[in-house]
Amino acid sequence: RVRPKVELAPLLTVQYRVLIKRPDGTEGESSVASVFHPGDQLRLGVTANQDGFLYIVYQKEGQDGVIQFPDSRVNHGENQVGRNQEFVLPPINCPAPDPSECWYRVNSDPQKEYFIIVFSRDQILDLPNSAGGSSDEVRQALSSGVLKKEVIDSYLKSARVQDYKIYSRPPSANSPASRYAIWVTNTNRSDNEEIILRVPLNKGM
Repeated sequence: RVRPKVELAPLLTVQYRVLIKRPDGTEGESSVASVFHPGDQLRLGVTANQDGFLYIVYQKEGQDGVIQFPDSRVNHGENQVGRNQEFVLPPINCPAPDPSECWYRVNSDPQKEYFIIVFSRDQILDLPNSAGGSSDEVRQALSSGVLKKEVIDSYLKSARVQDYKIYSRPPSANSPASRYAIWVTNTNRSDNEEIILRVPLNKGM
């Protein structure tokens, strides 16, 4: 009797990419490794290949972070997301009197800046999971829009980056909109529950 073939679940993978609006008004996709200059406006697009929970935080080096996702304007304020669904932040249709507020604006501040991306198959209870919040501590974080530096440091230290495979456009990718995207795969099948990334913003003065 032939045993049925066991299909392994896909390894957890996150894709991220940068969208840019230049000072002359032209828009497009940019390499994450590009150097961005004051006057550039950016958006960050994140996609996971599994259903799960997405958290995005913007942080200046050495400071508390600013919660970017969950966002009350996106996905009904929830951070539970579906596989292969891209979330772009700030949201493209964000309601703002000034359209430029729907972009992250690069400034001349020399301080290093990062986007922290956390994707987990399971909900992380001590991180914000909806625009409504849960615990008092999480509700306070959401109402202030701030995540403490110590919490961010703790998650970054827990990341098993030695298990991550980081690569550019794989041969199987067929979307022209992802030609500059970065893919990150957690290759550890025994601990394949989450991916934690710190994406630097390269700025030229």
